[in-house]
Amino acid sequence: MNANLASQVMESLRTTSTHSTKHASLKPGQMVTGKVLKLFPGQKALIQIGNRQMSAQLKAALNLHAKYMFQVESSEDLVHLKVLGDSPAGQGDKSVSSLLSQLGMAYQKDRASLVQQLIKQNIPFSQNDLKQAFQLLEKYSASPETKNVLLEMMNKKLPLKESIFLALRERMGNSPTLTSSLQSLHGVQTSNTEANQSISNSFLSQSSQSFTQQLTSLMGGSSEGQSQTTYSLLQKAQLIPNNQNQSNWREQVKNWFNSPDVKGASTHFQSAPLSQTNEETIAKRLVELFQKQLPISKGNQQQLRTLSQNLSRIIEGTNISNEKHLQALRQASITLQQDGMLNKISSQLEQQGVNREAVRQFLSQTQNAQTIDEVKQTIGRARQVFQAVQDIANSQLTKHETRTLLPLLSSVQQEHAAVLPTGKDYFLTQLKSTMQQSGLNYEYQLINQQDGVELAKTNNTLKGSILQGLQDALPAQVSDKLSSMLHHLNGMVLSVQDSDQTLQMNLQLPGNWFGIEQDLIMDLEGRKNEQDEVDPDYCHILFYLQLESLDETVIDMRIQKRIVQLSLYTNNDQAENIIKSFKPMLEEGLEKLDYKLSTVRHRSLETEAKSSEVAAKQRYSSPYSQGGVDFRV
Repeated sequence: MNANLASQVMESLRTTSTHSTKHASLKPGQMVTGKVLKLFPGQKALIQIGNRQMSAQLKAALNLHAKYMFQVESSEDLVHLKVLGDSPAGQGDKSVSSLLSQLGMAYQKDRASLVQQLIKQNIPFSQNDLKQAFQLLEKYSASPETKNVLLEMMNKKLPLKESIFLALRERMGNSPTLTSSLQSLHGVQTSNTEANQSISNSFLSQSSQSFTQQLTSLMGGSSEGQSQTTYSLLQKAQLIPNNQNQSNWREQVKNWFNSPDVKGASTHFQSAPLSQTNEETIAKRLVELFQKQLPISKGNQQQLRTLSQNLSRIIEGTNISNEKHLQALRQASITLQQDGMLNKISSQLEQQGVNREAVRQFLSQTQNAQTIDEVKQTIGRARQVFQAVQDIANSQLTKHETRTLLPLLSSVQQEHAAVLPTGKDYFLTQLKSTMQQSGLNYEYQLINQQDGVELAKTNNTLKGSILQGLQDALPAQVSDKLSSMLHHLNGMVLSVQDSDQTLQMNLQLPGNWFGIEQDLIMDLEGRKNEQDEVDPDYCHILFYLQLESLDETVIDMRIQKRIVQLSLYTNNDQAENIIKSFKPMLEEGLEKLDYKLSTVRHRSLETEAKSSEVAAKQRYSSPYSQGGVDFRV
């Protein structure tokens, strides 16, 4: 993102916790500055570190209201701190020079400047941290950009390694966007034509295979694991009859592969073992399957399956008359009646003509049923609801099935755009597809690959293609651009901050994948729920977009207790009229998802940037949370 105004607005809108360090406790060896707030009898004092006040037992005489540099000696039940130096600490050259001398490090102006910033921003550091930081400082020039990257690494407690430094520098600096980097590489010929073609395809958001070729390749998968995944995926898309077993289907696929229909790029599905043989109809079924996916946790998915399976057994006459199965039905019904879950299920079932109240009644009656006969009566009274619940439960995809589906949807976008969803469904399809296509989790997928087909998928991602290209002899200009993009992708992974309570991440994806000219930038920050997932009731999302009509645009969405506040920042004067025209549609869409729109406001980027200058300067001012702890000095 090269626009200074938009960048400044994005920074100001990020909450304090996004930039602050999550120091649960001080660690031995760390150095921090603290201020003596009060002195008490018995050589005790109240000392403030950041915005955290701590009770201290003094061993050295300290001056009231003075600041000192402390080093943590232990951090067990009682934190022990050692005062560094004989006089109060400061940020001036003399104080920093004295500190470096005590640590056995030579004074240099650039080193002193970095230490001064660490002290000013209340970022704890150790002697080893400084040693590693100084090495990077000297290797990559002591520019303000280098210092900012080092401060960010130390603030986030990232390892001070060269690879991490380069990745963050790419993300934080004014380096070319992914879009511009891919544009400059598009069409460049390298000695590795396969890698070059793959990278070019990434720019175009294209697969190296057509939709027909991809599906044919999946159907002919040689490994048992991939064959099972493909069979299950196509059955859930209603392209294979439910009563056809996998071994029989695989035998039919083998016969089809020996038929004249299968001819590489000119393959068609006229005699394929599928319930639909028209290519566009097949594509539409896959898109519809994706739209049926519920945004629910694995635990809730299991409850939905439990409900569906036990109801099916009752209808089929399977013996489940014991209390254990009735209790499982009741528990599943209770879980699915929770407000958030009920709305998510109902929003899908409404497309099949089943309203929310009908679903609620069905689940309530199932929960209260005392016998199997009562459950059967409930099903008989609400046959349409039962069938709709069965359909949505049986349509949920596993992780491997989703990974198989997404590349197919990318091909559908290129060849059968007419069957694609619109609005939020289209964006969700694109986001999931591009996340997989980028290869951000390349290393994880490489380790956990099932077979050769899975490996091919992994290598065909943008990151996989770049790594393959860098293994070959390349012109320096091309190699530099590939390295820059690789650092950019690695930087995205490093931006993820995952703790027990919250998740924060920053994504920057090529805009071409979403039909816009410049990179799409998205920040996500949310608290976690009991299932260790981002709580949809509390979330903060920022978007940066370069739109054709509105030009540079920052969107700030904050969710508190499912109440949505939306702010649009752009210098386009027509934004107010656009908001008014789309607000009713937005309110209706959010209501269907059990969210309520509170406010939608518009401000110019210039106005917001001016008002955010003070906040931006204070972004690192308090890396500690409020609280008290005893320690000894």
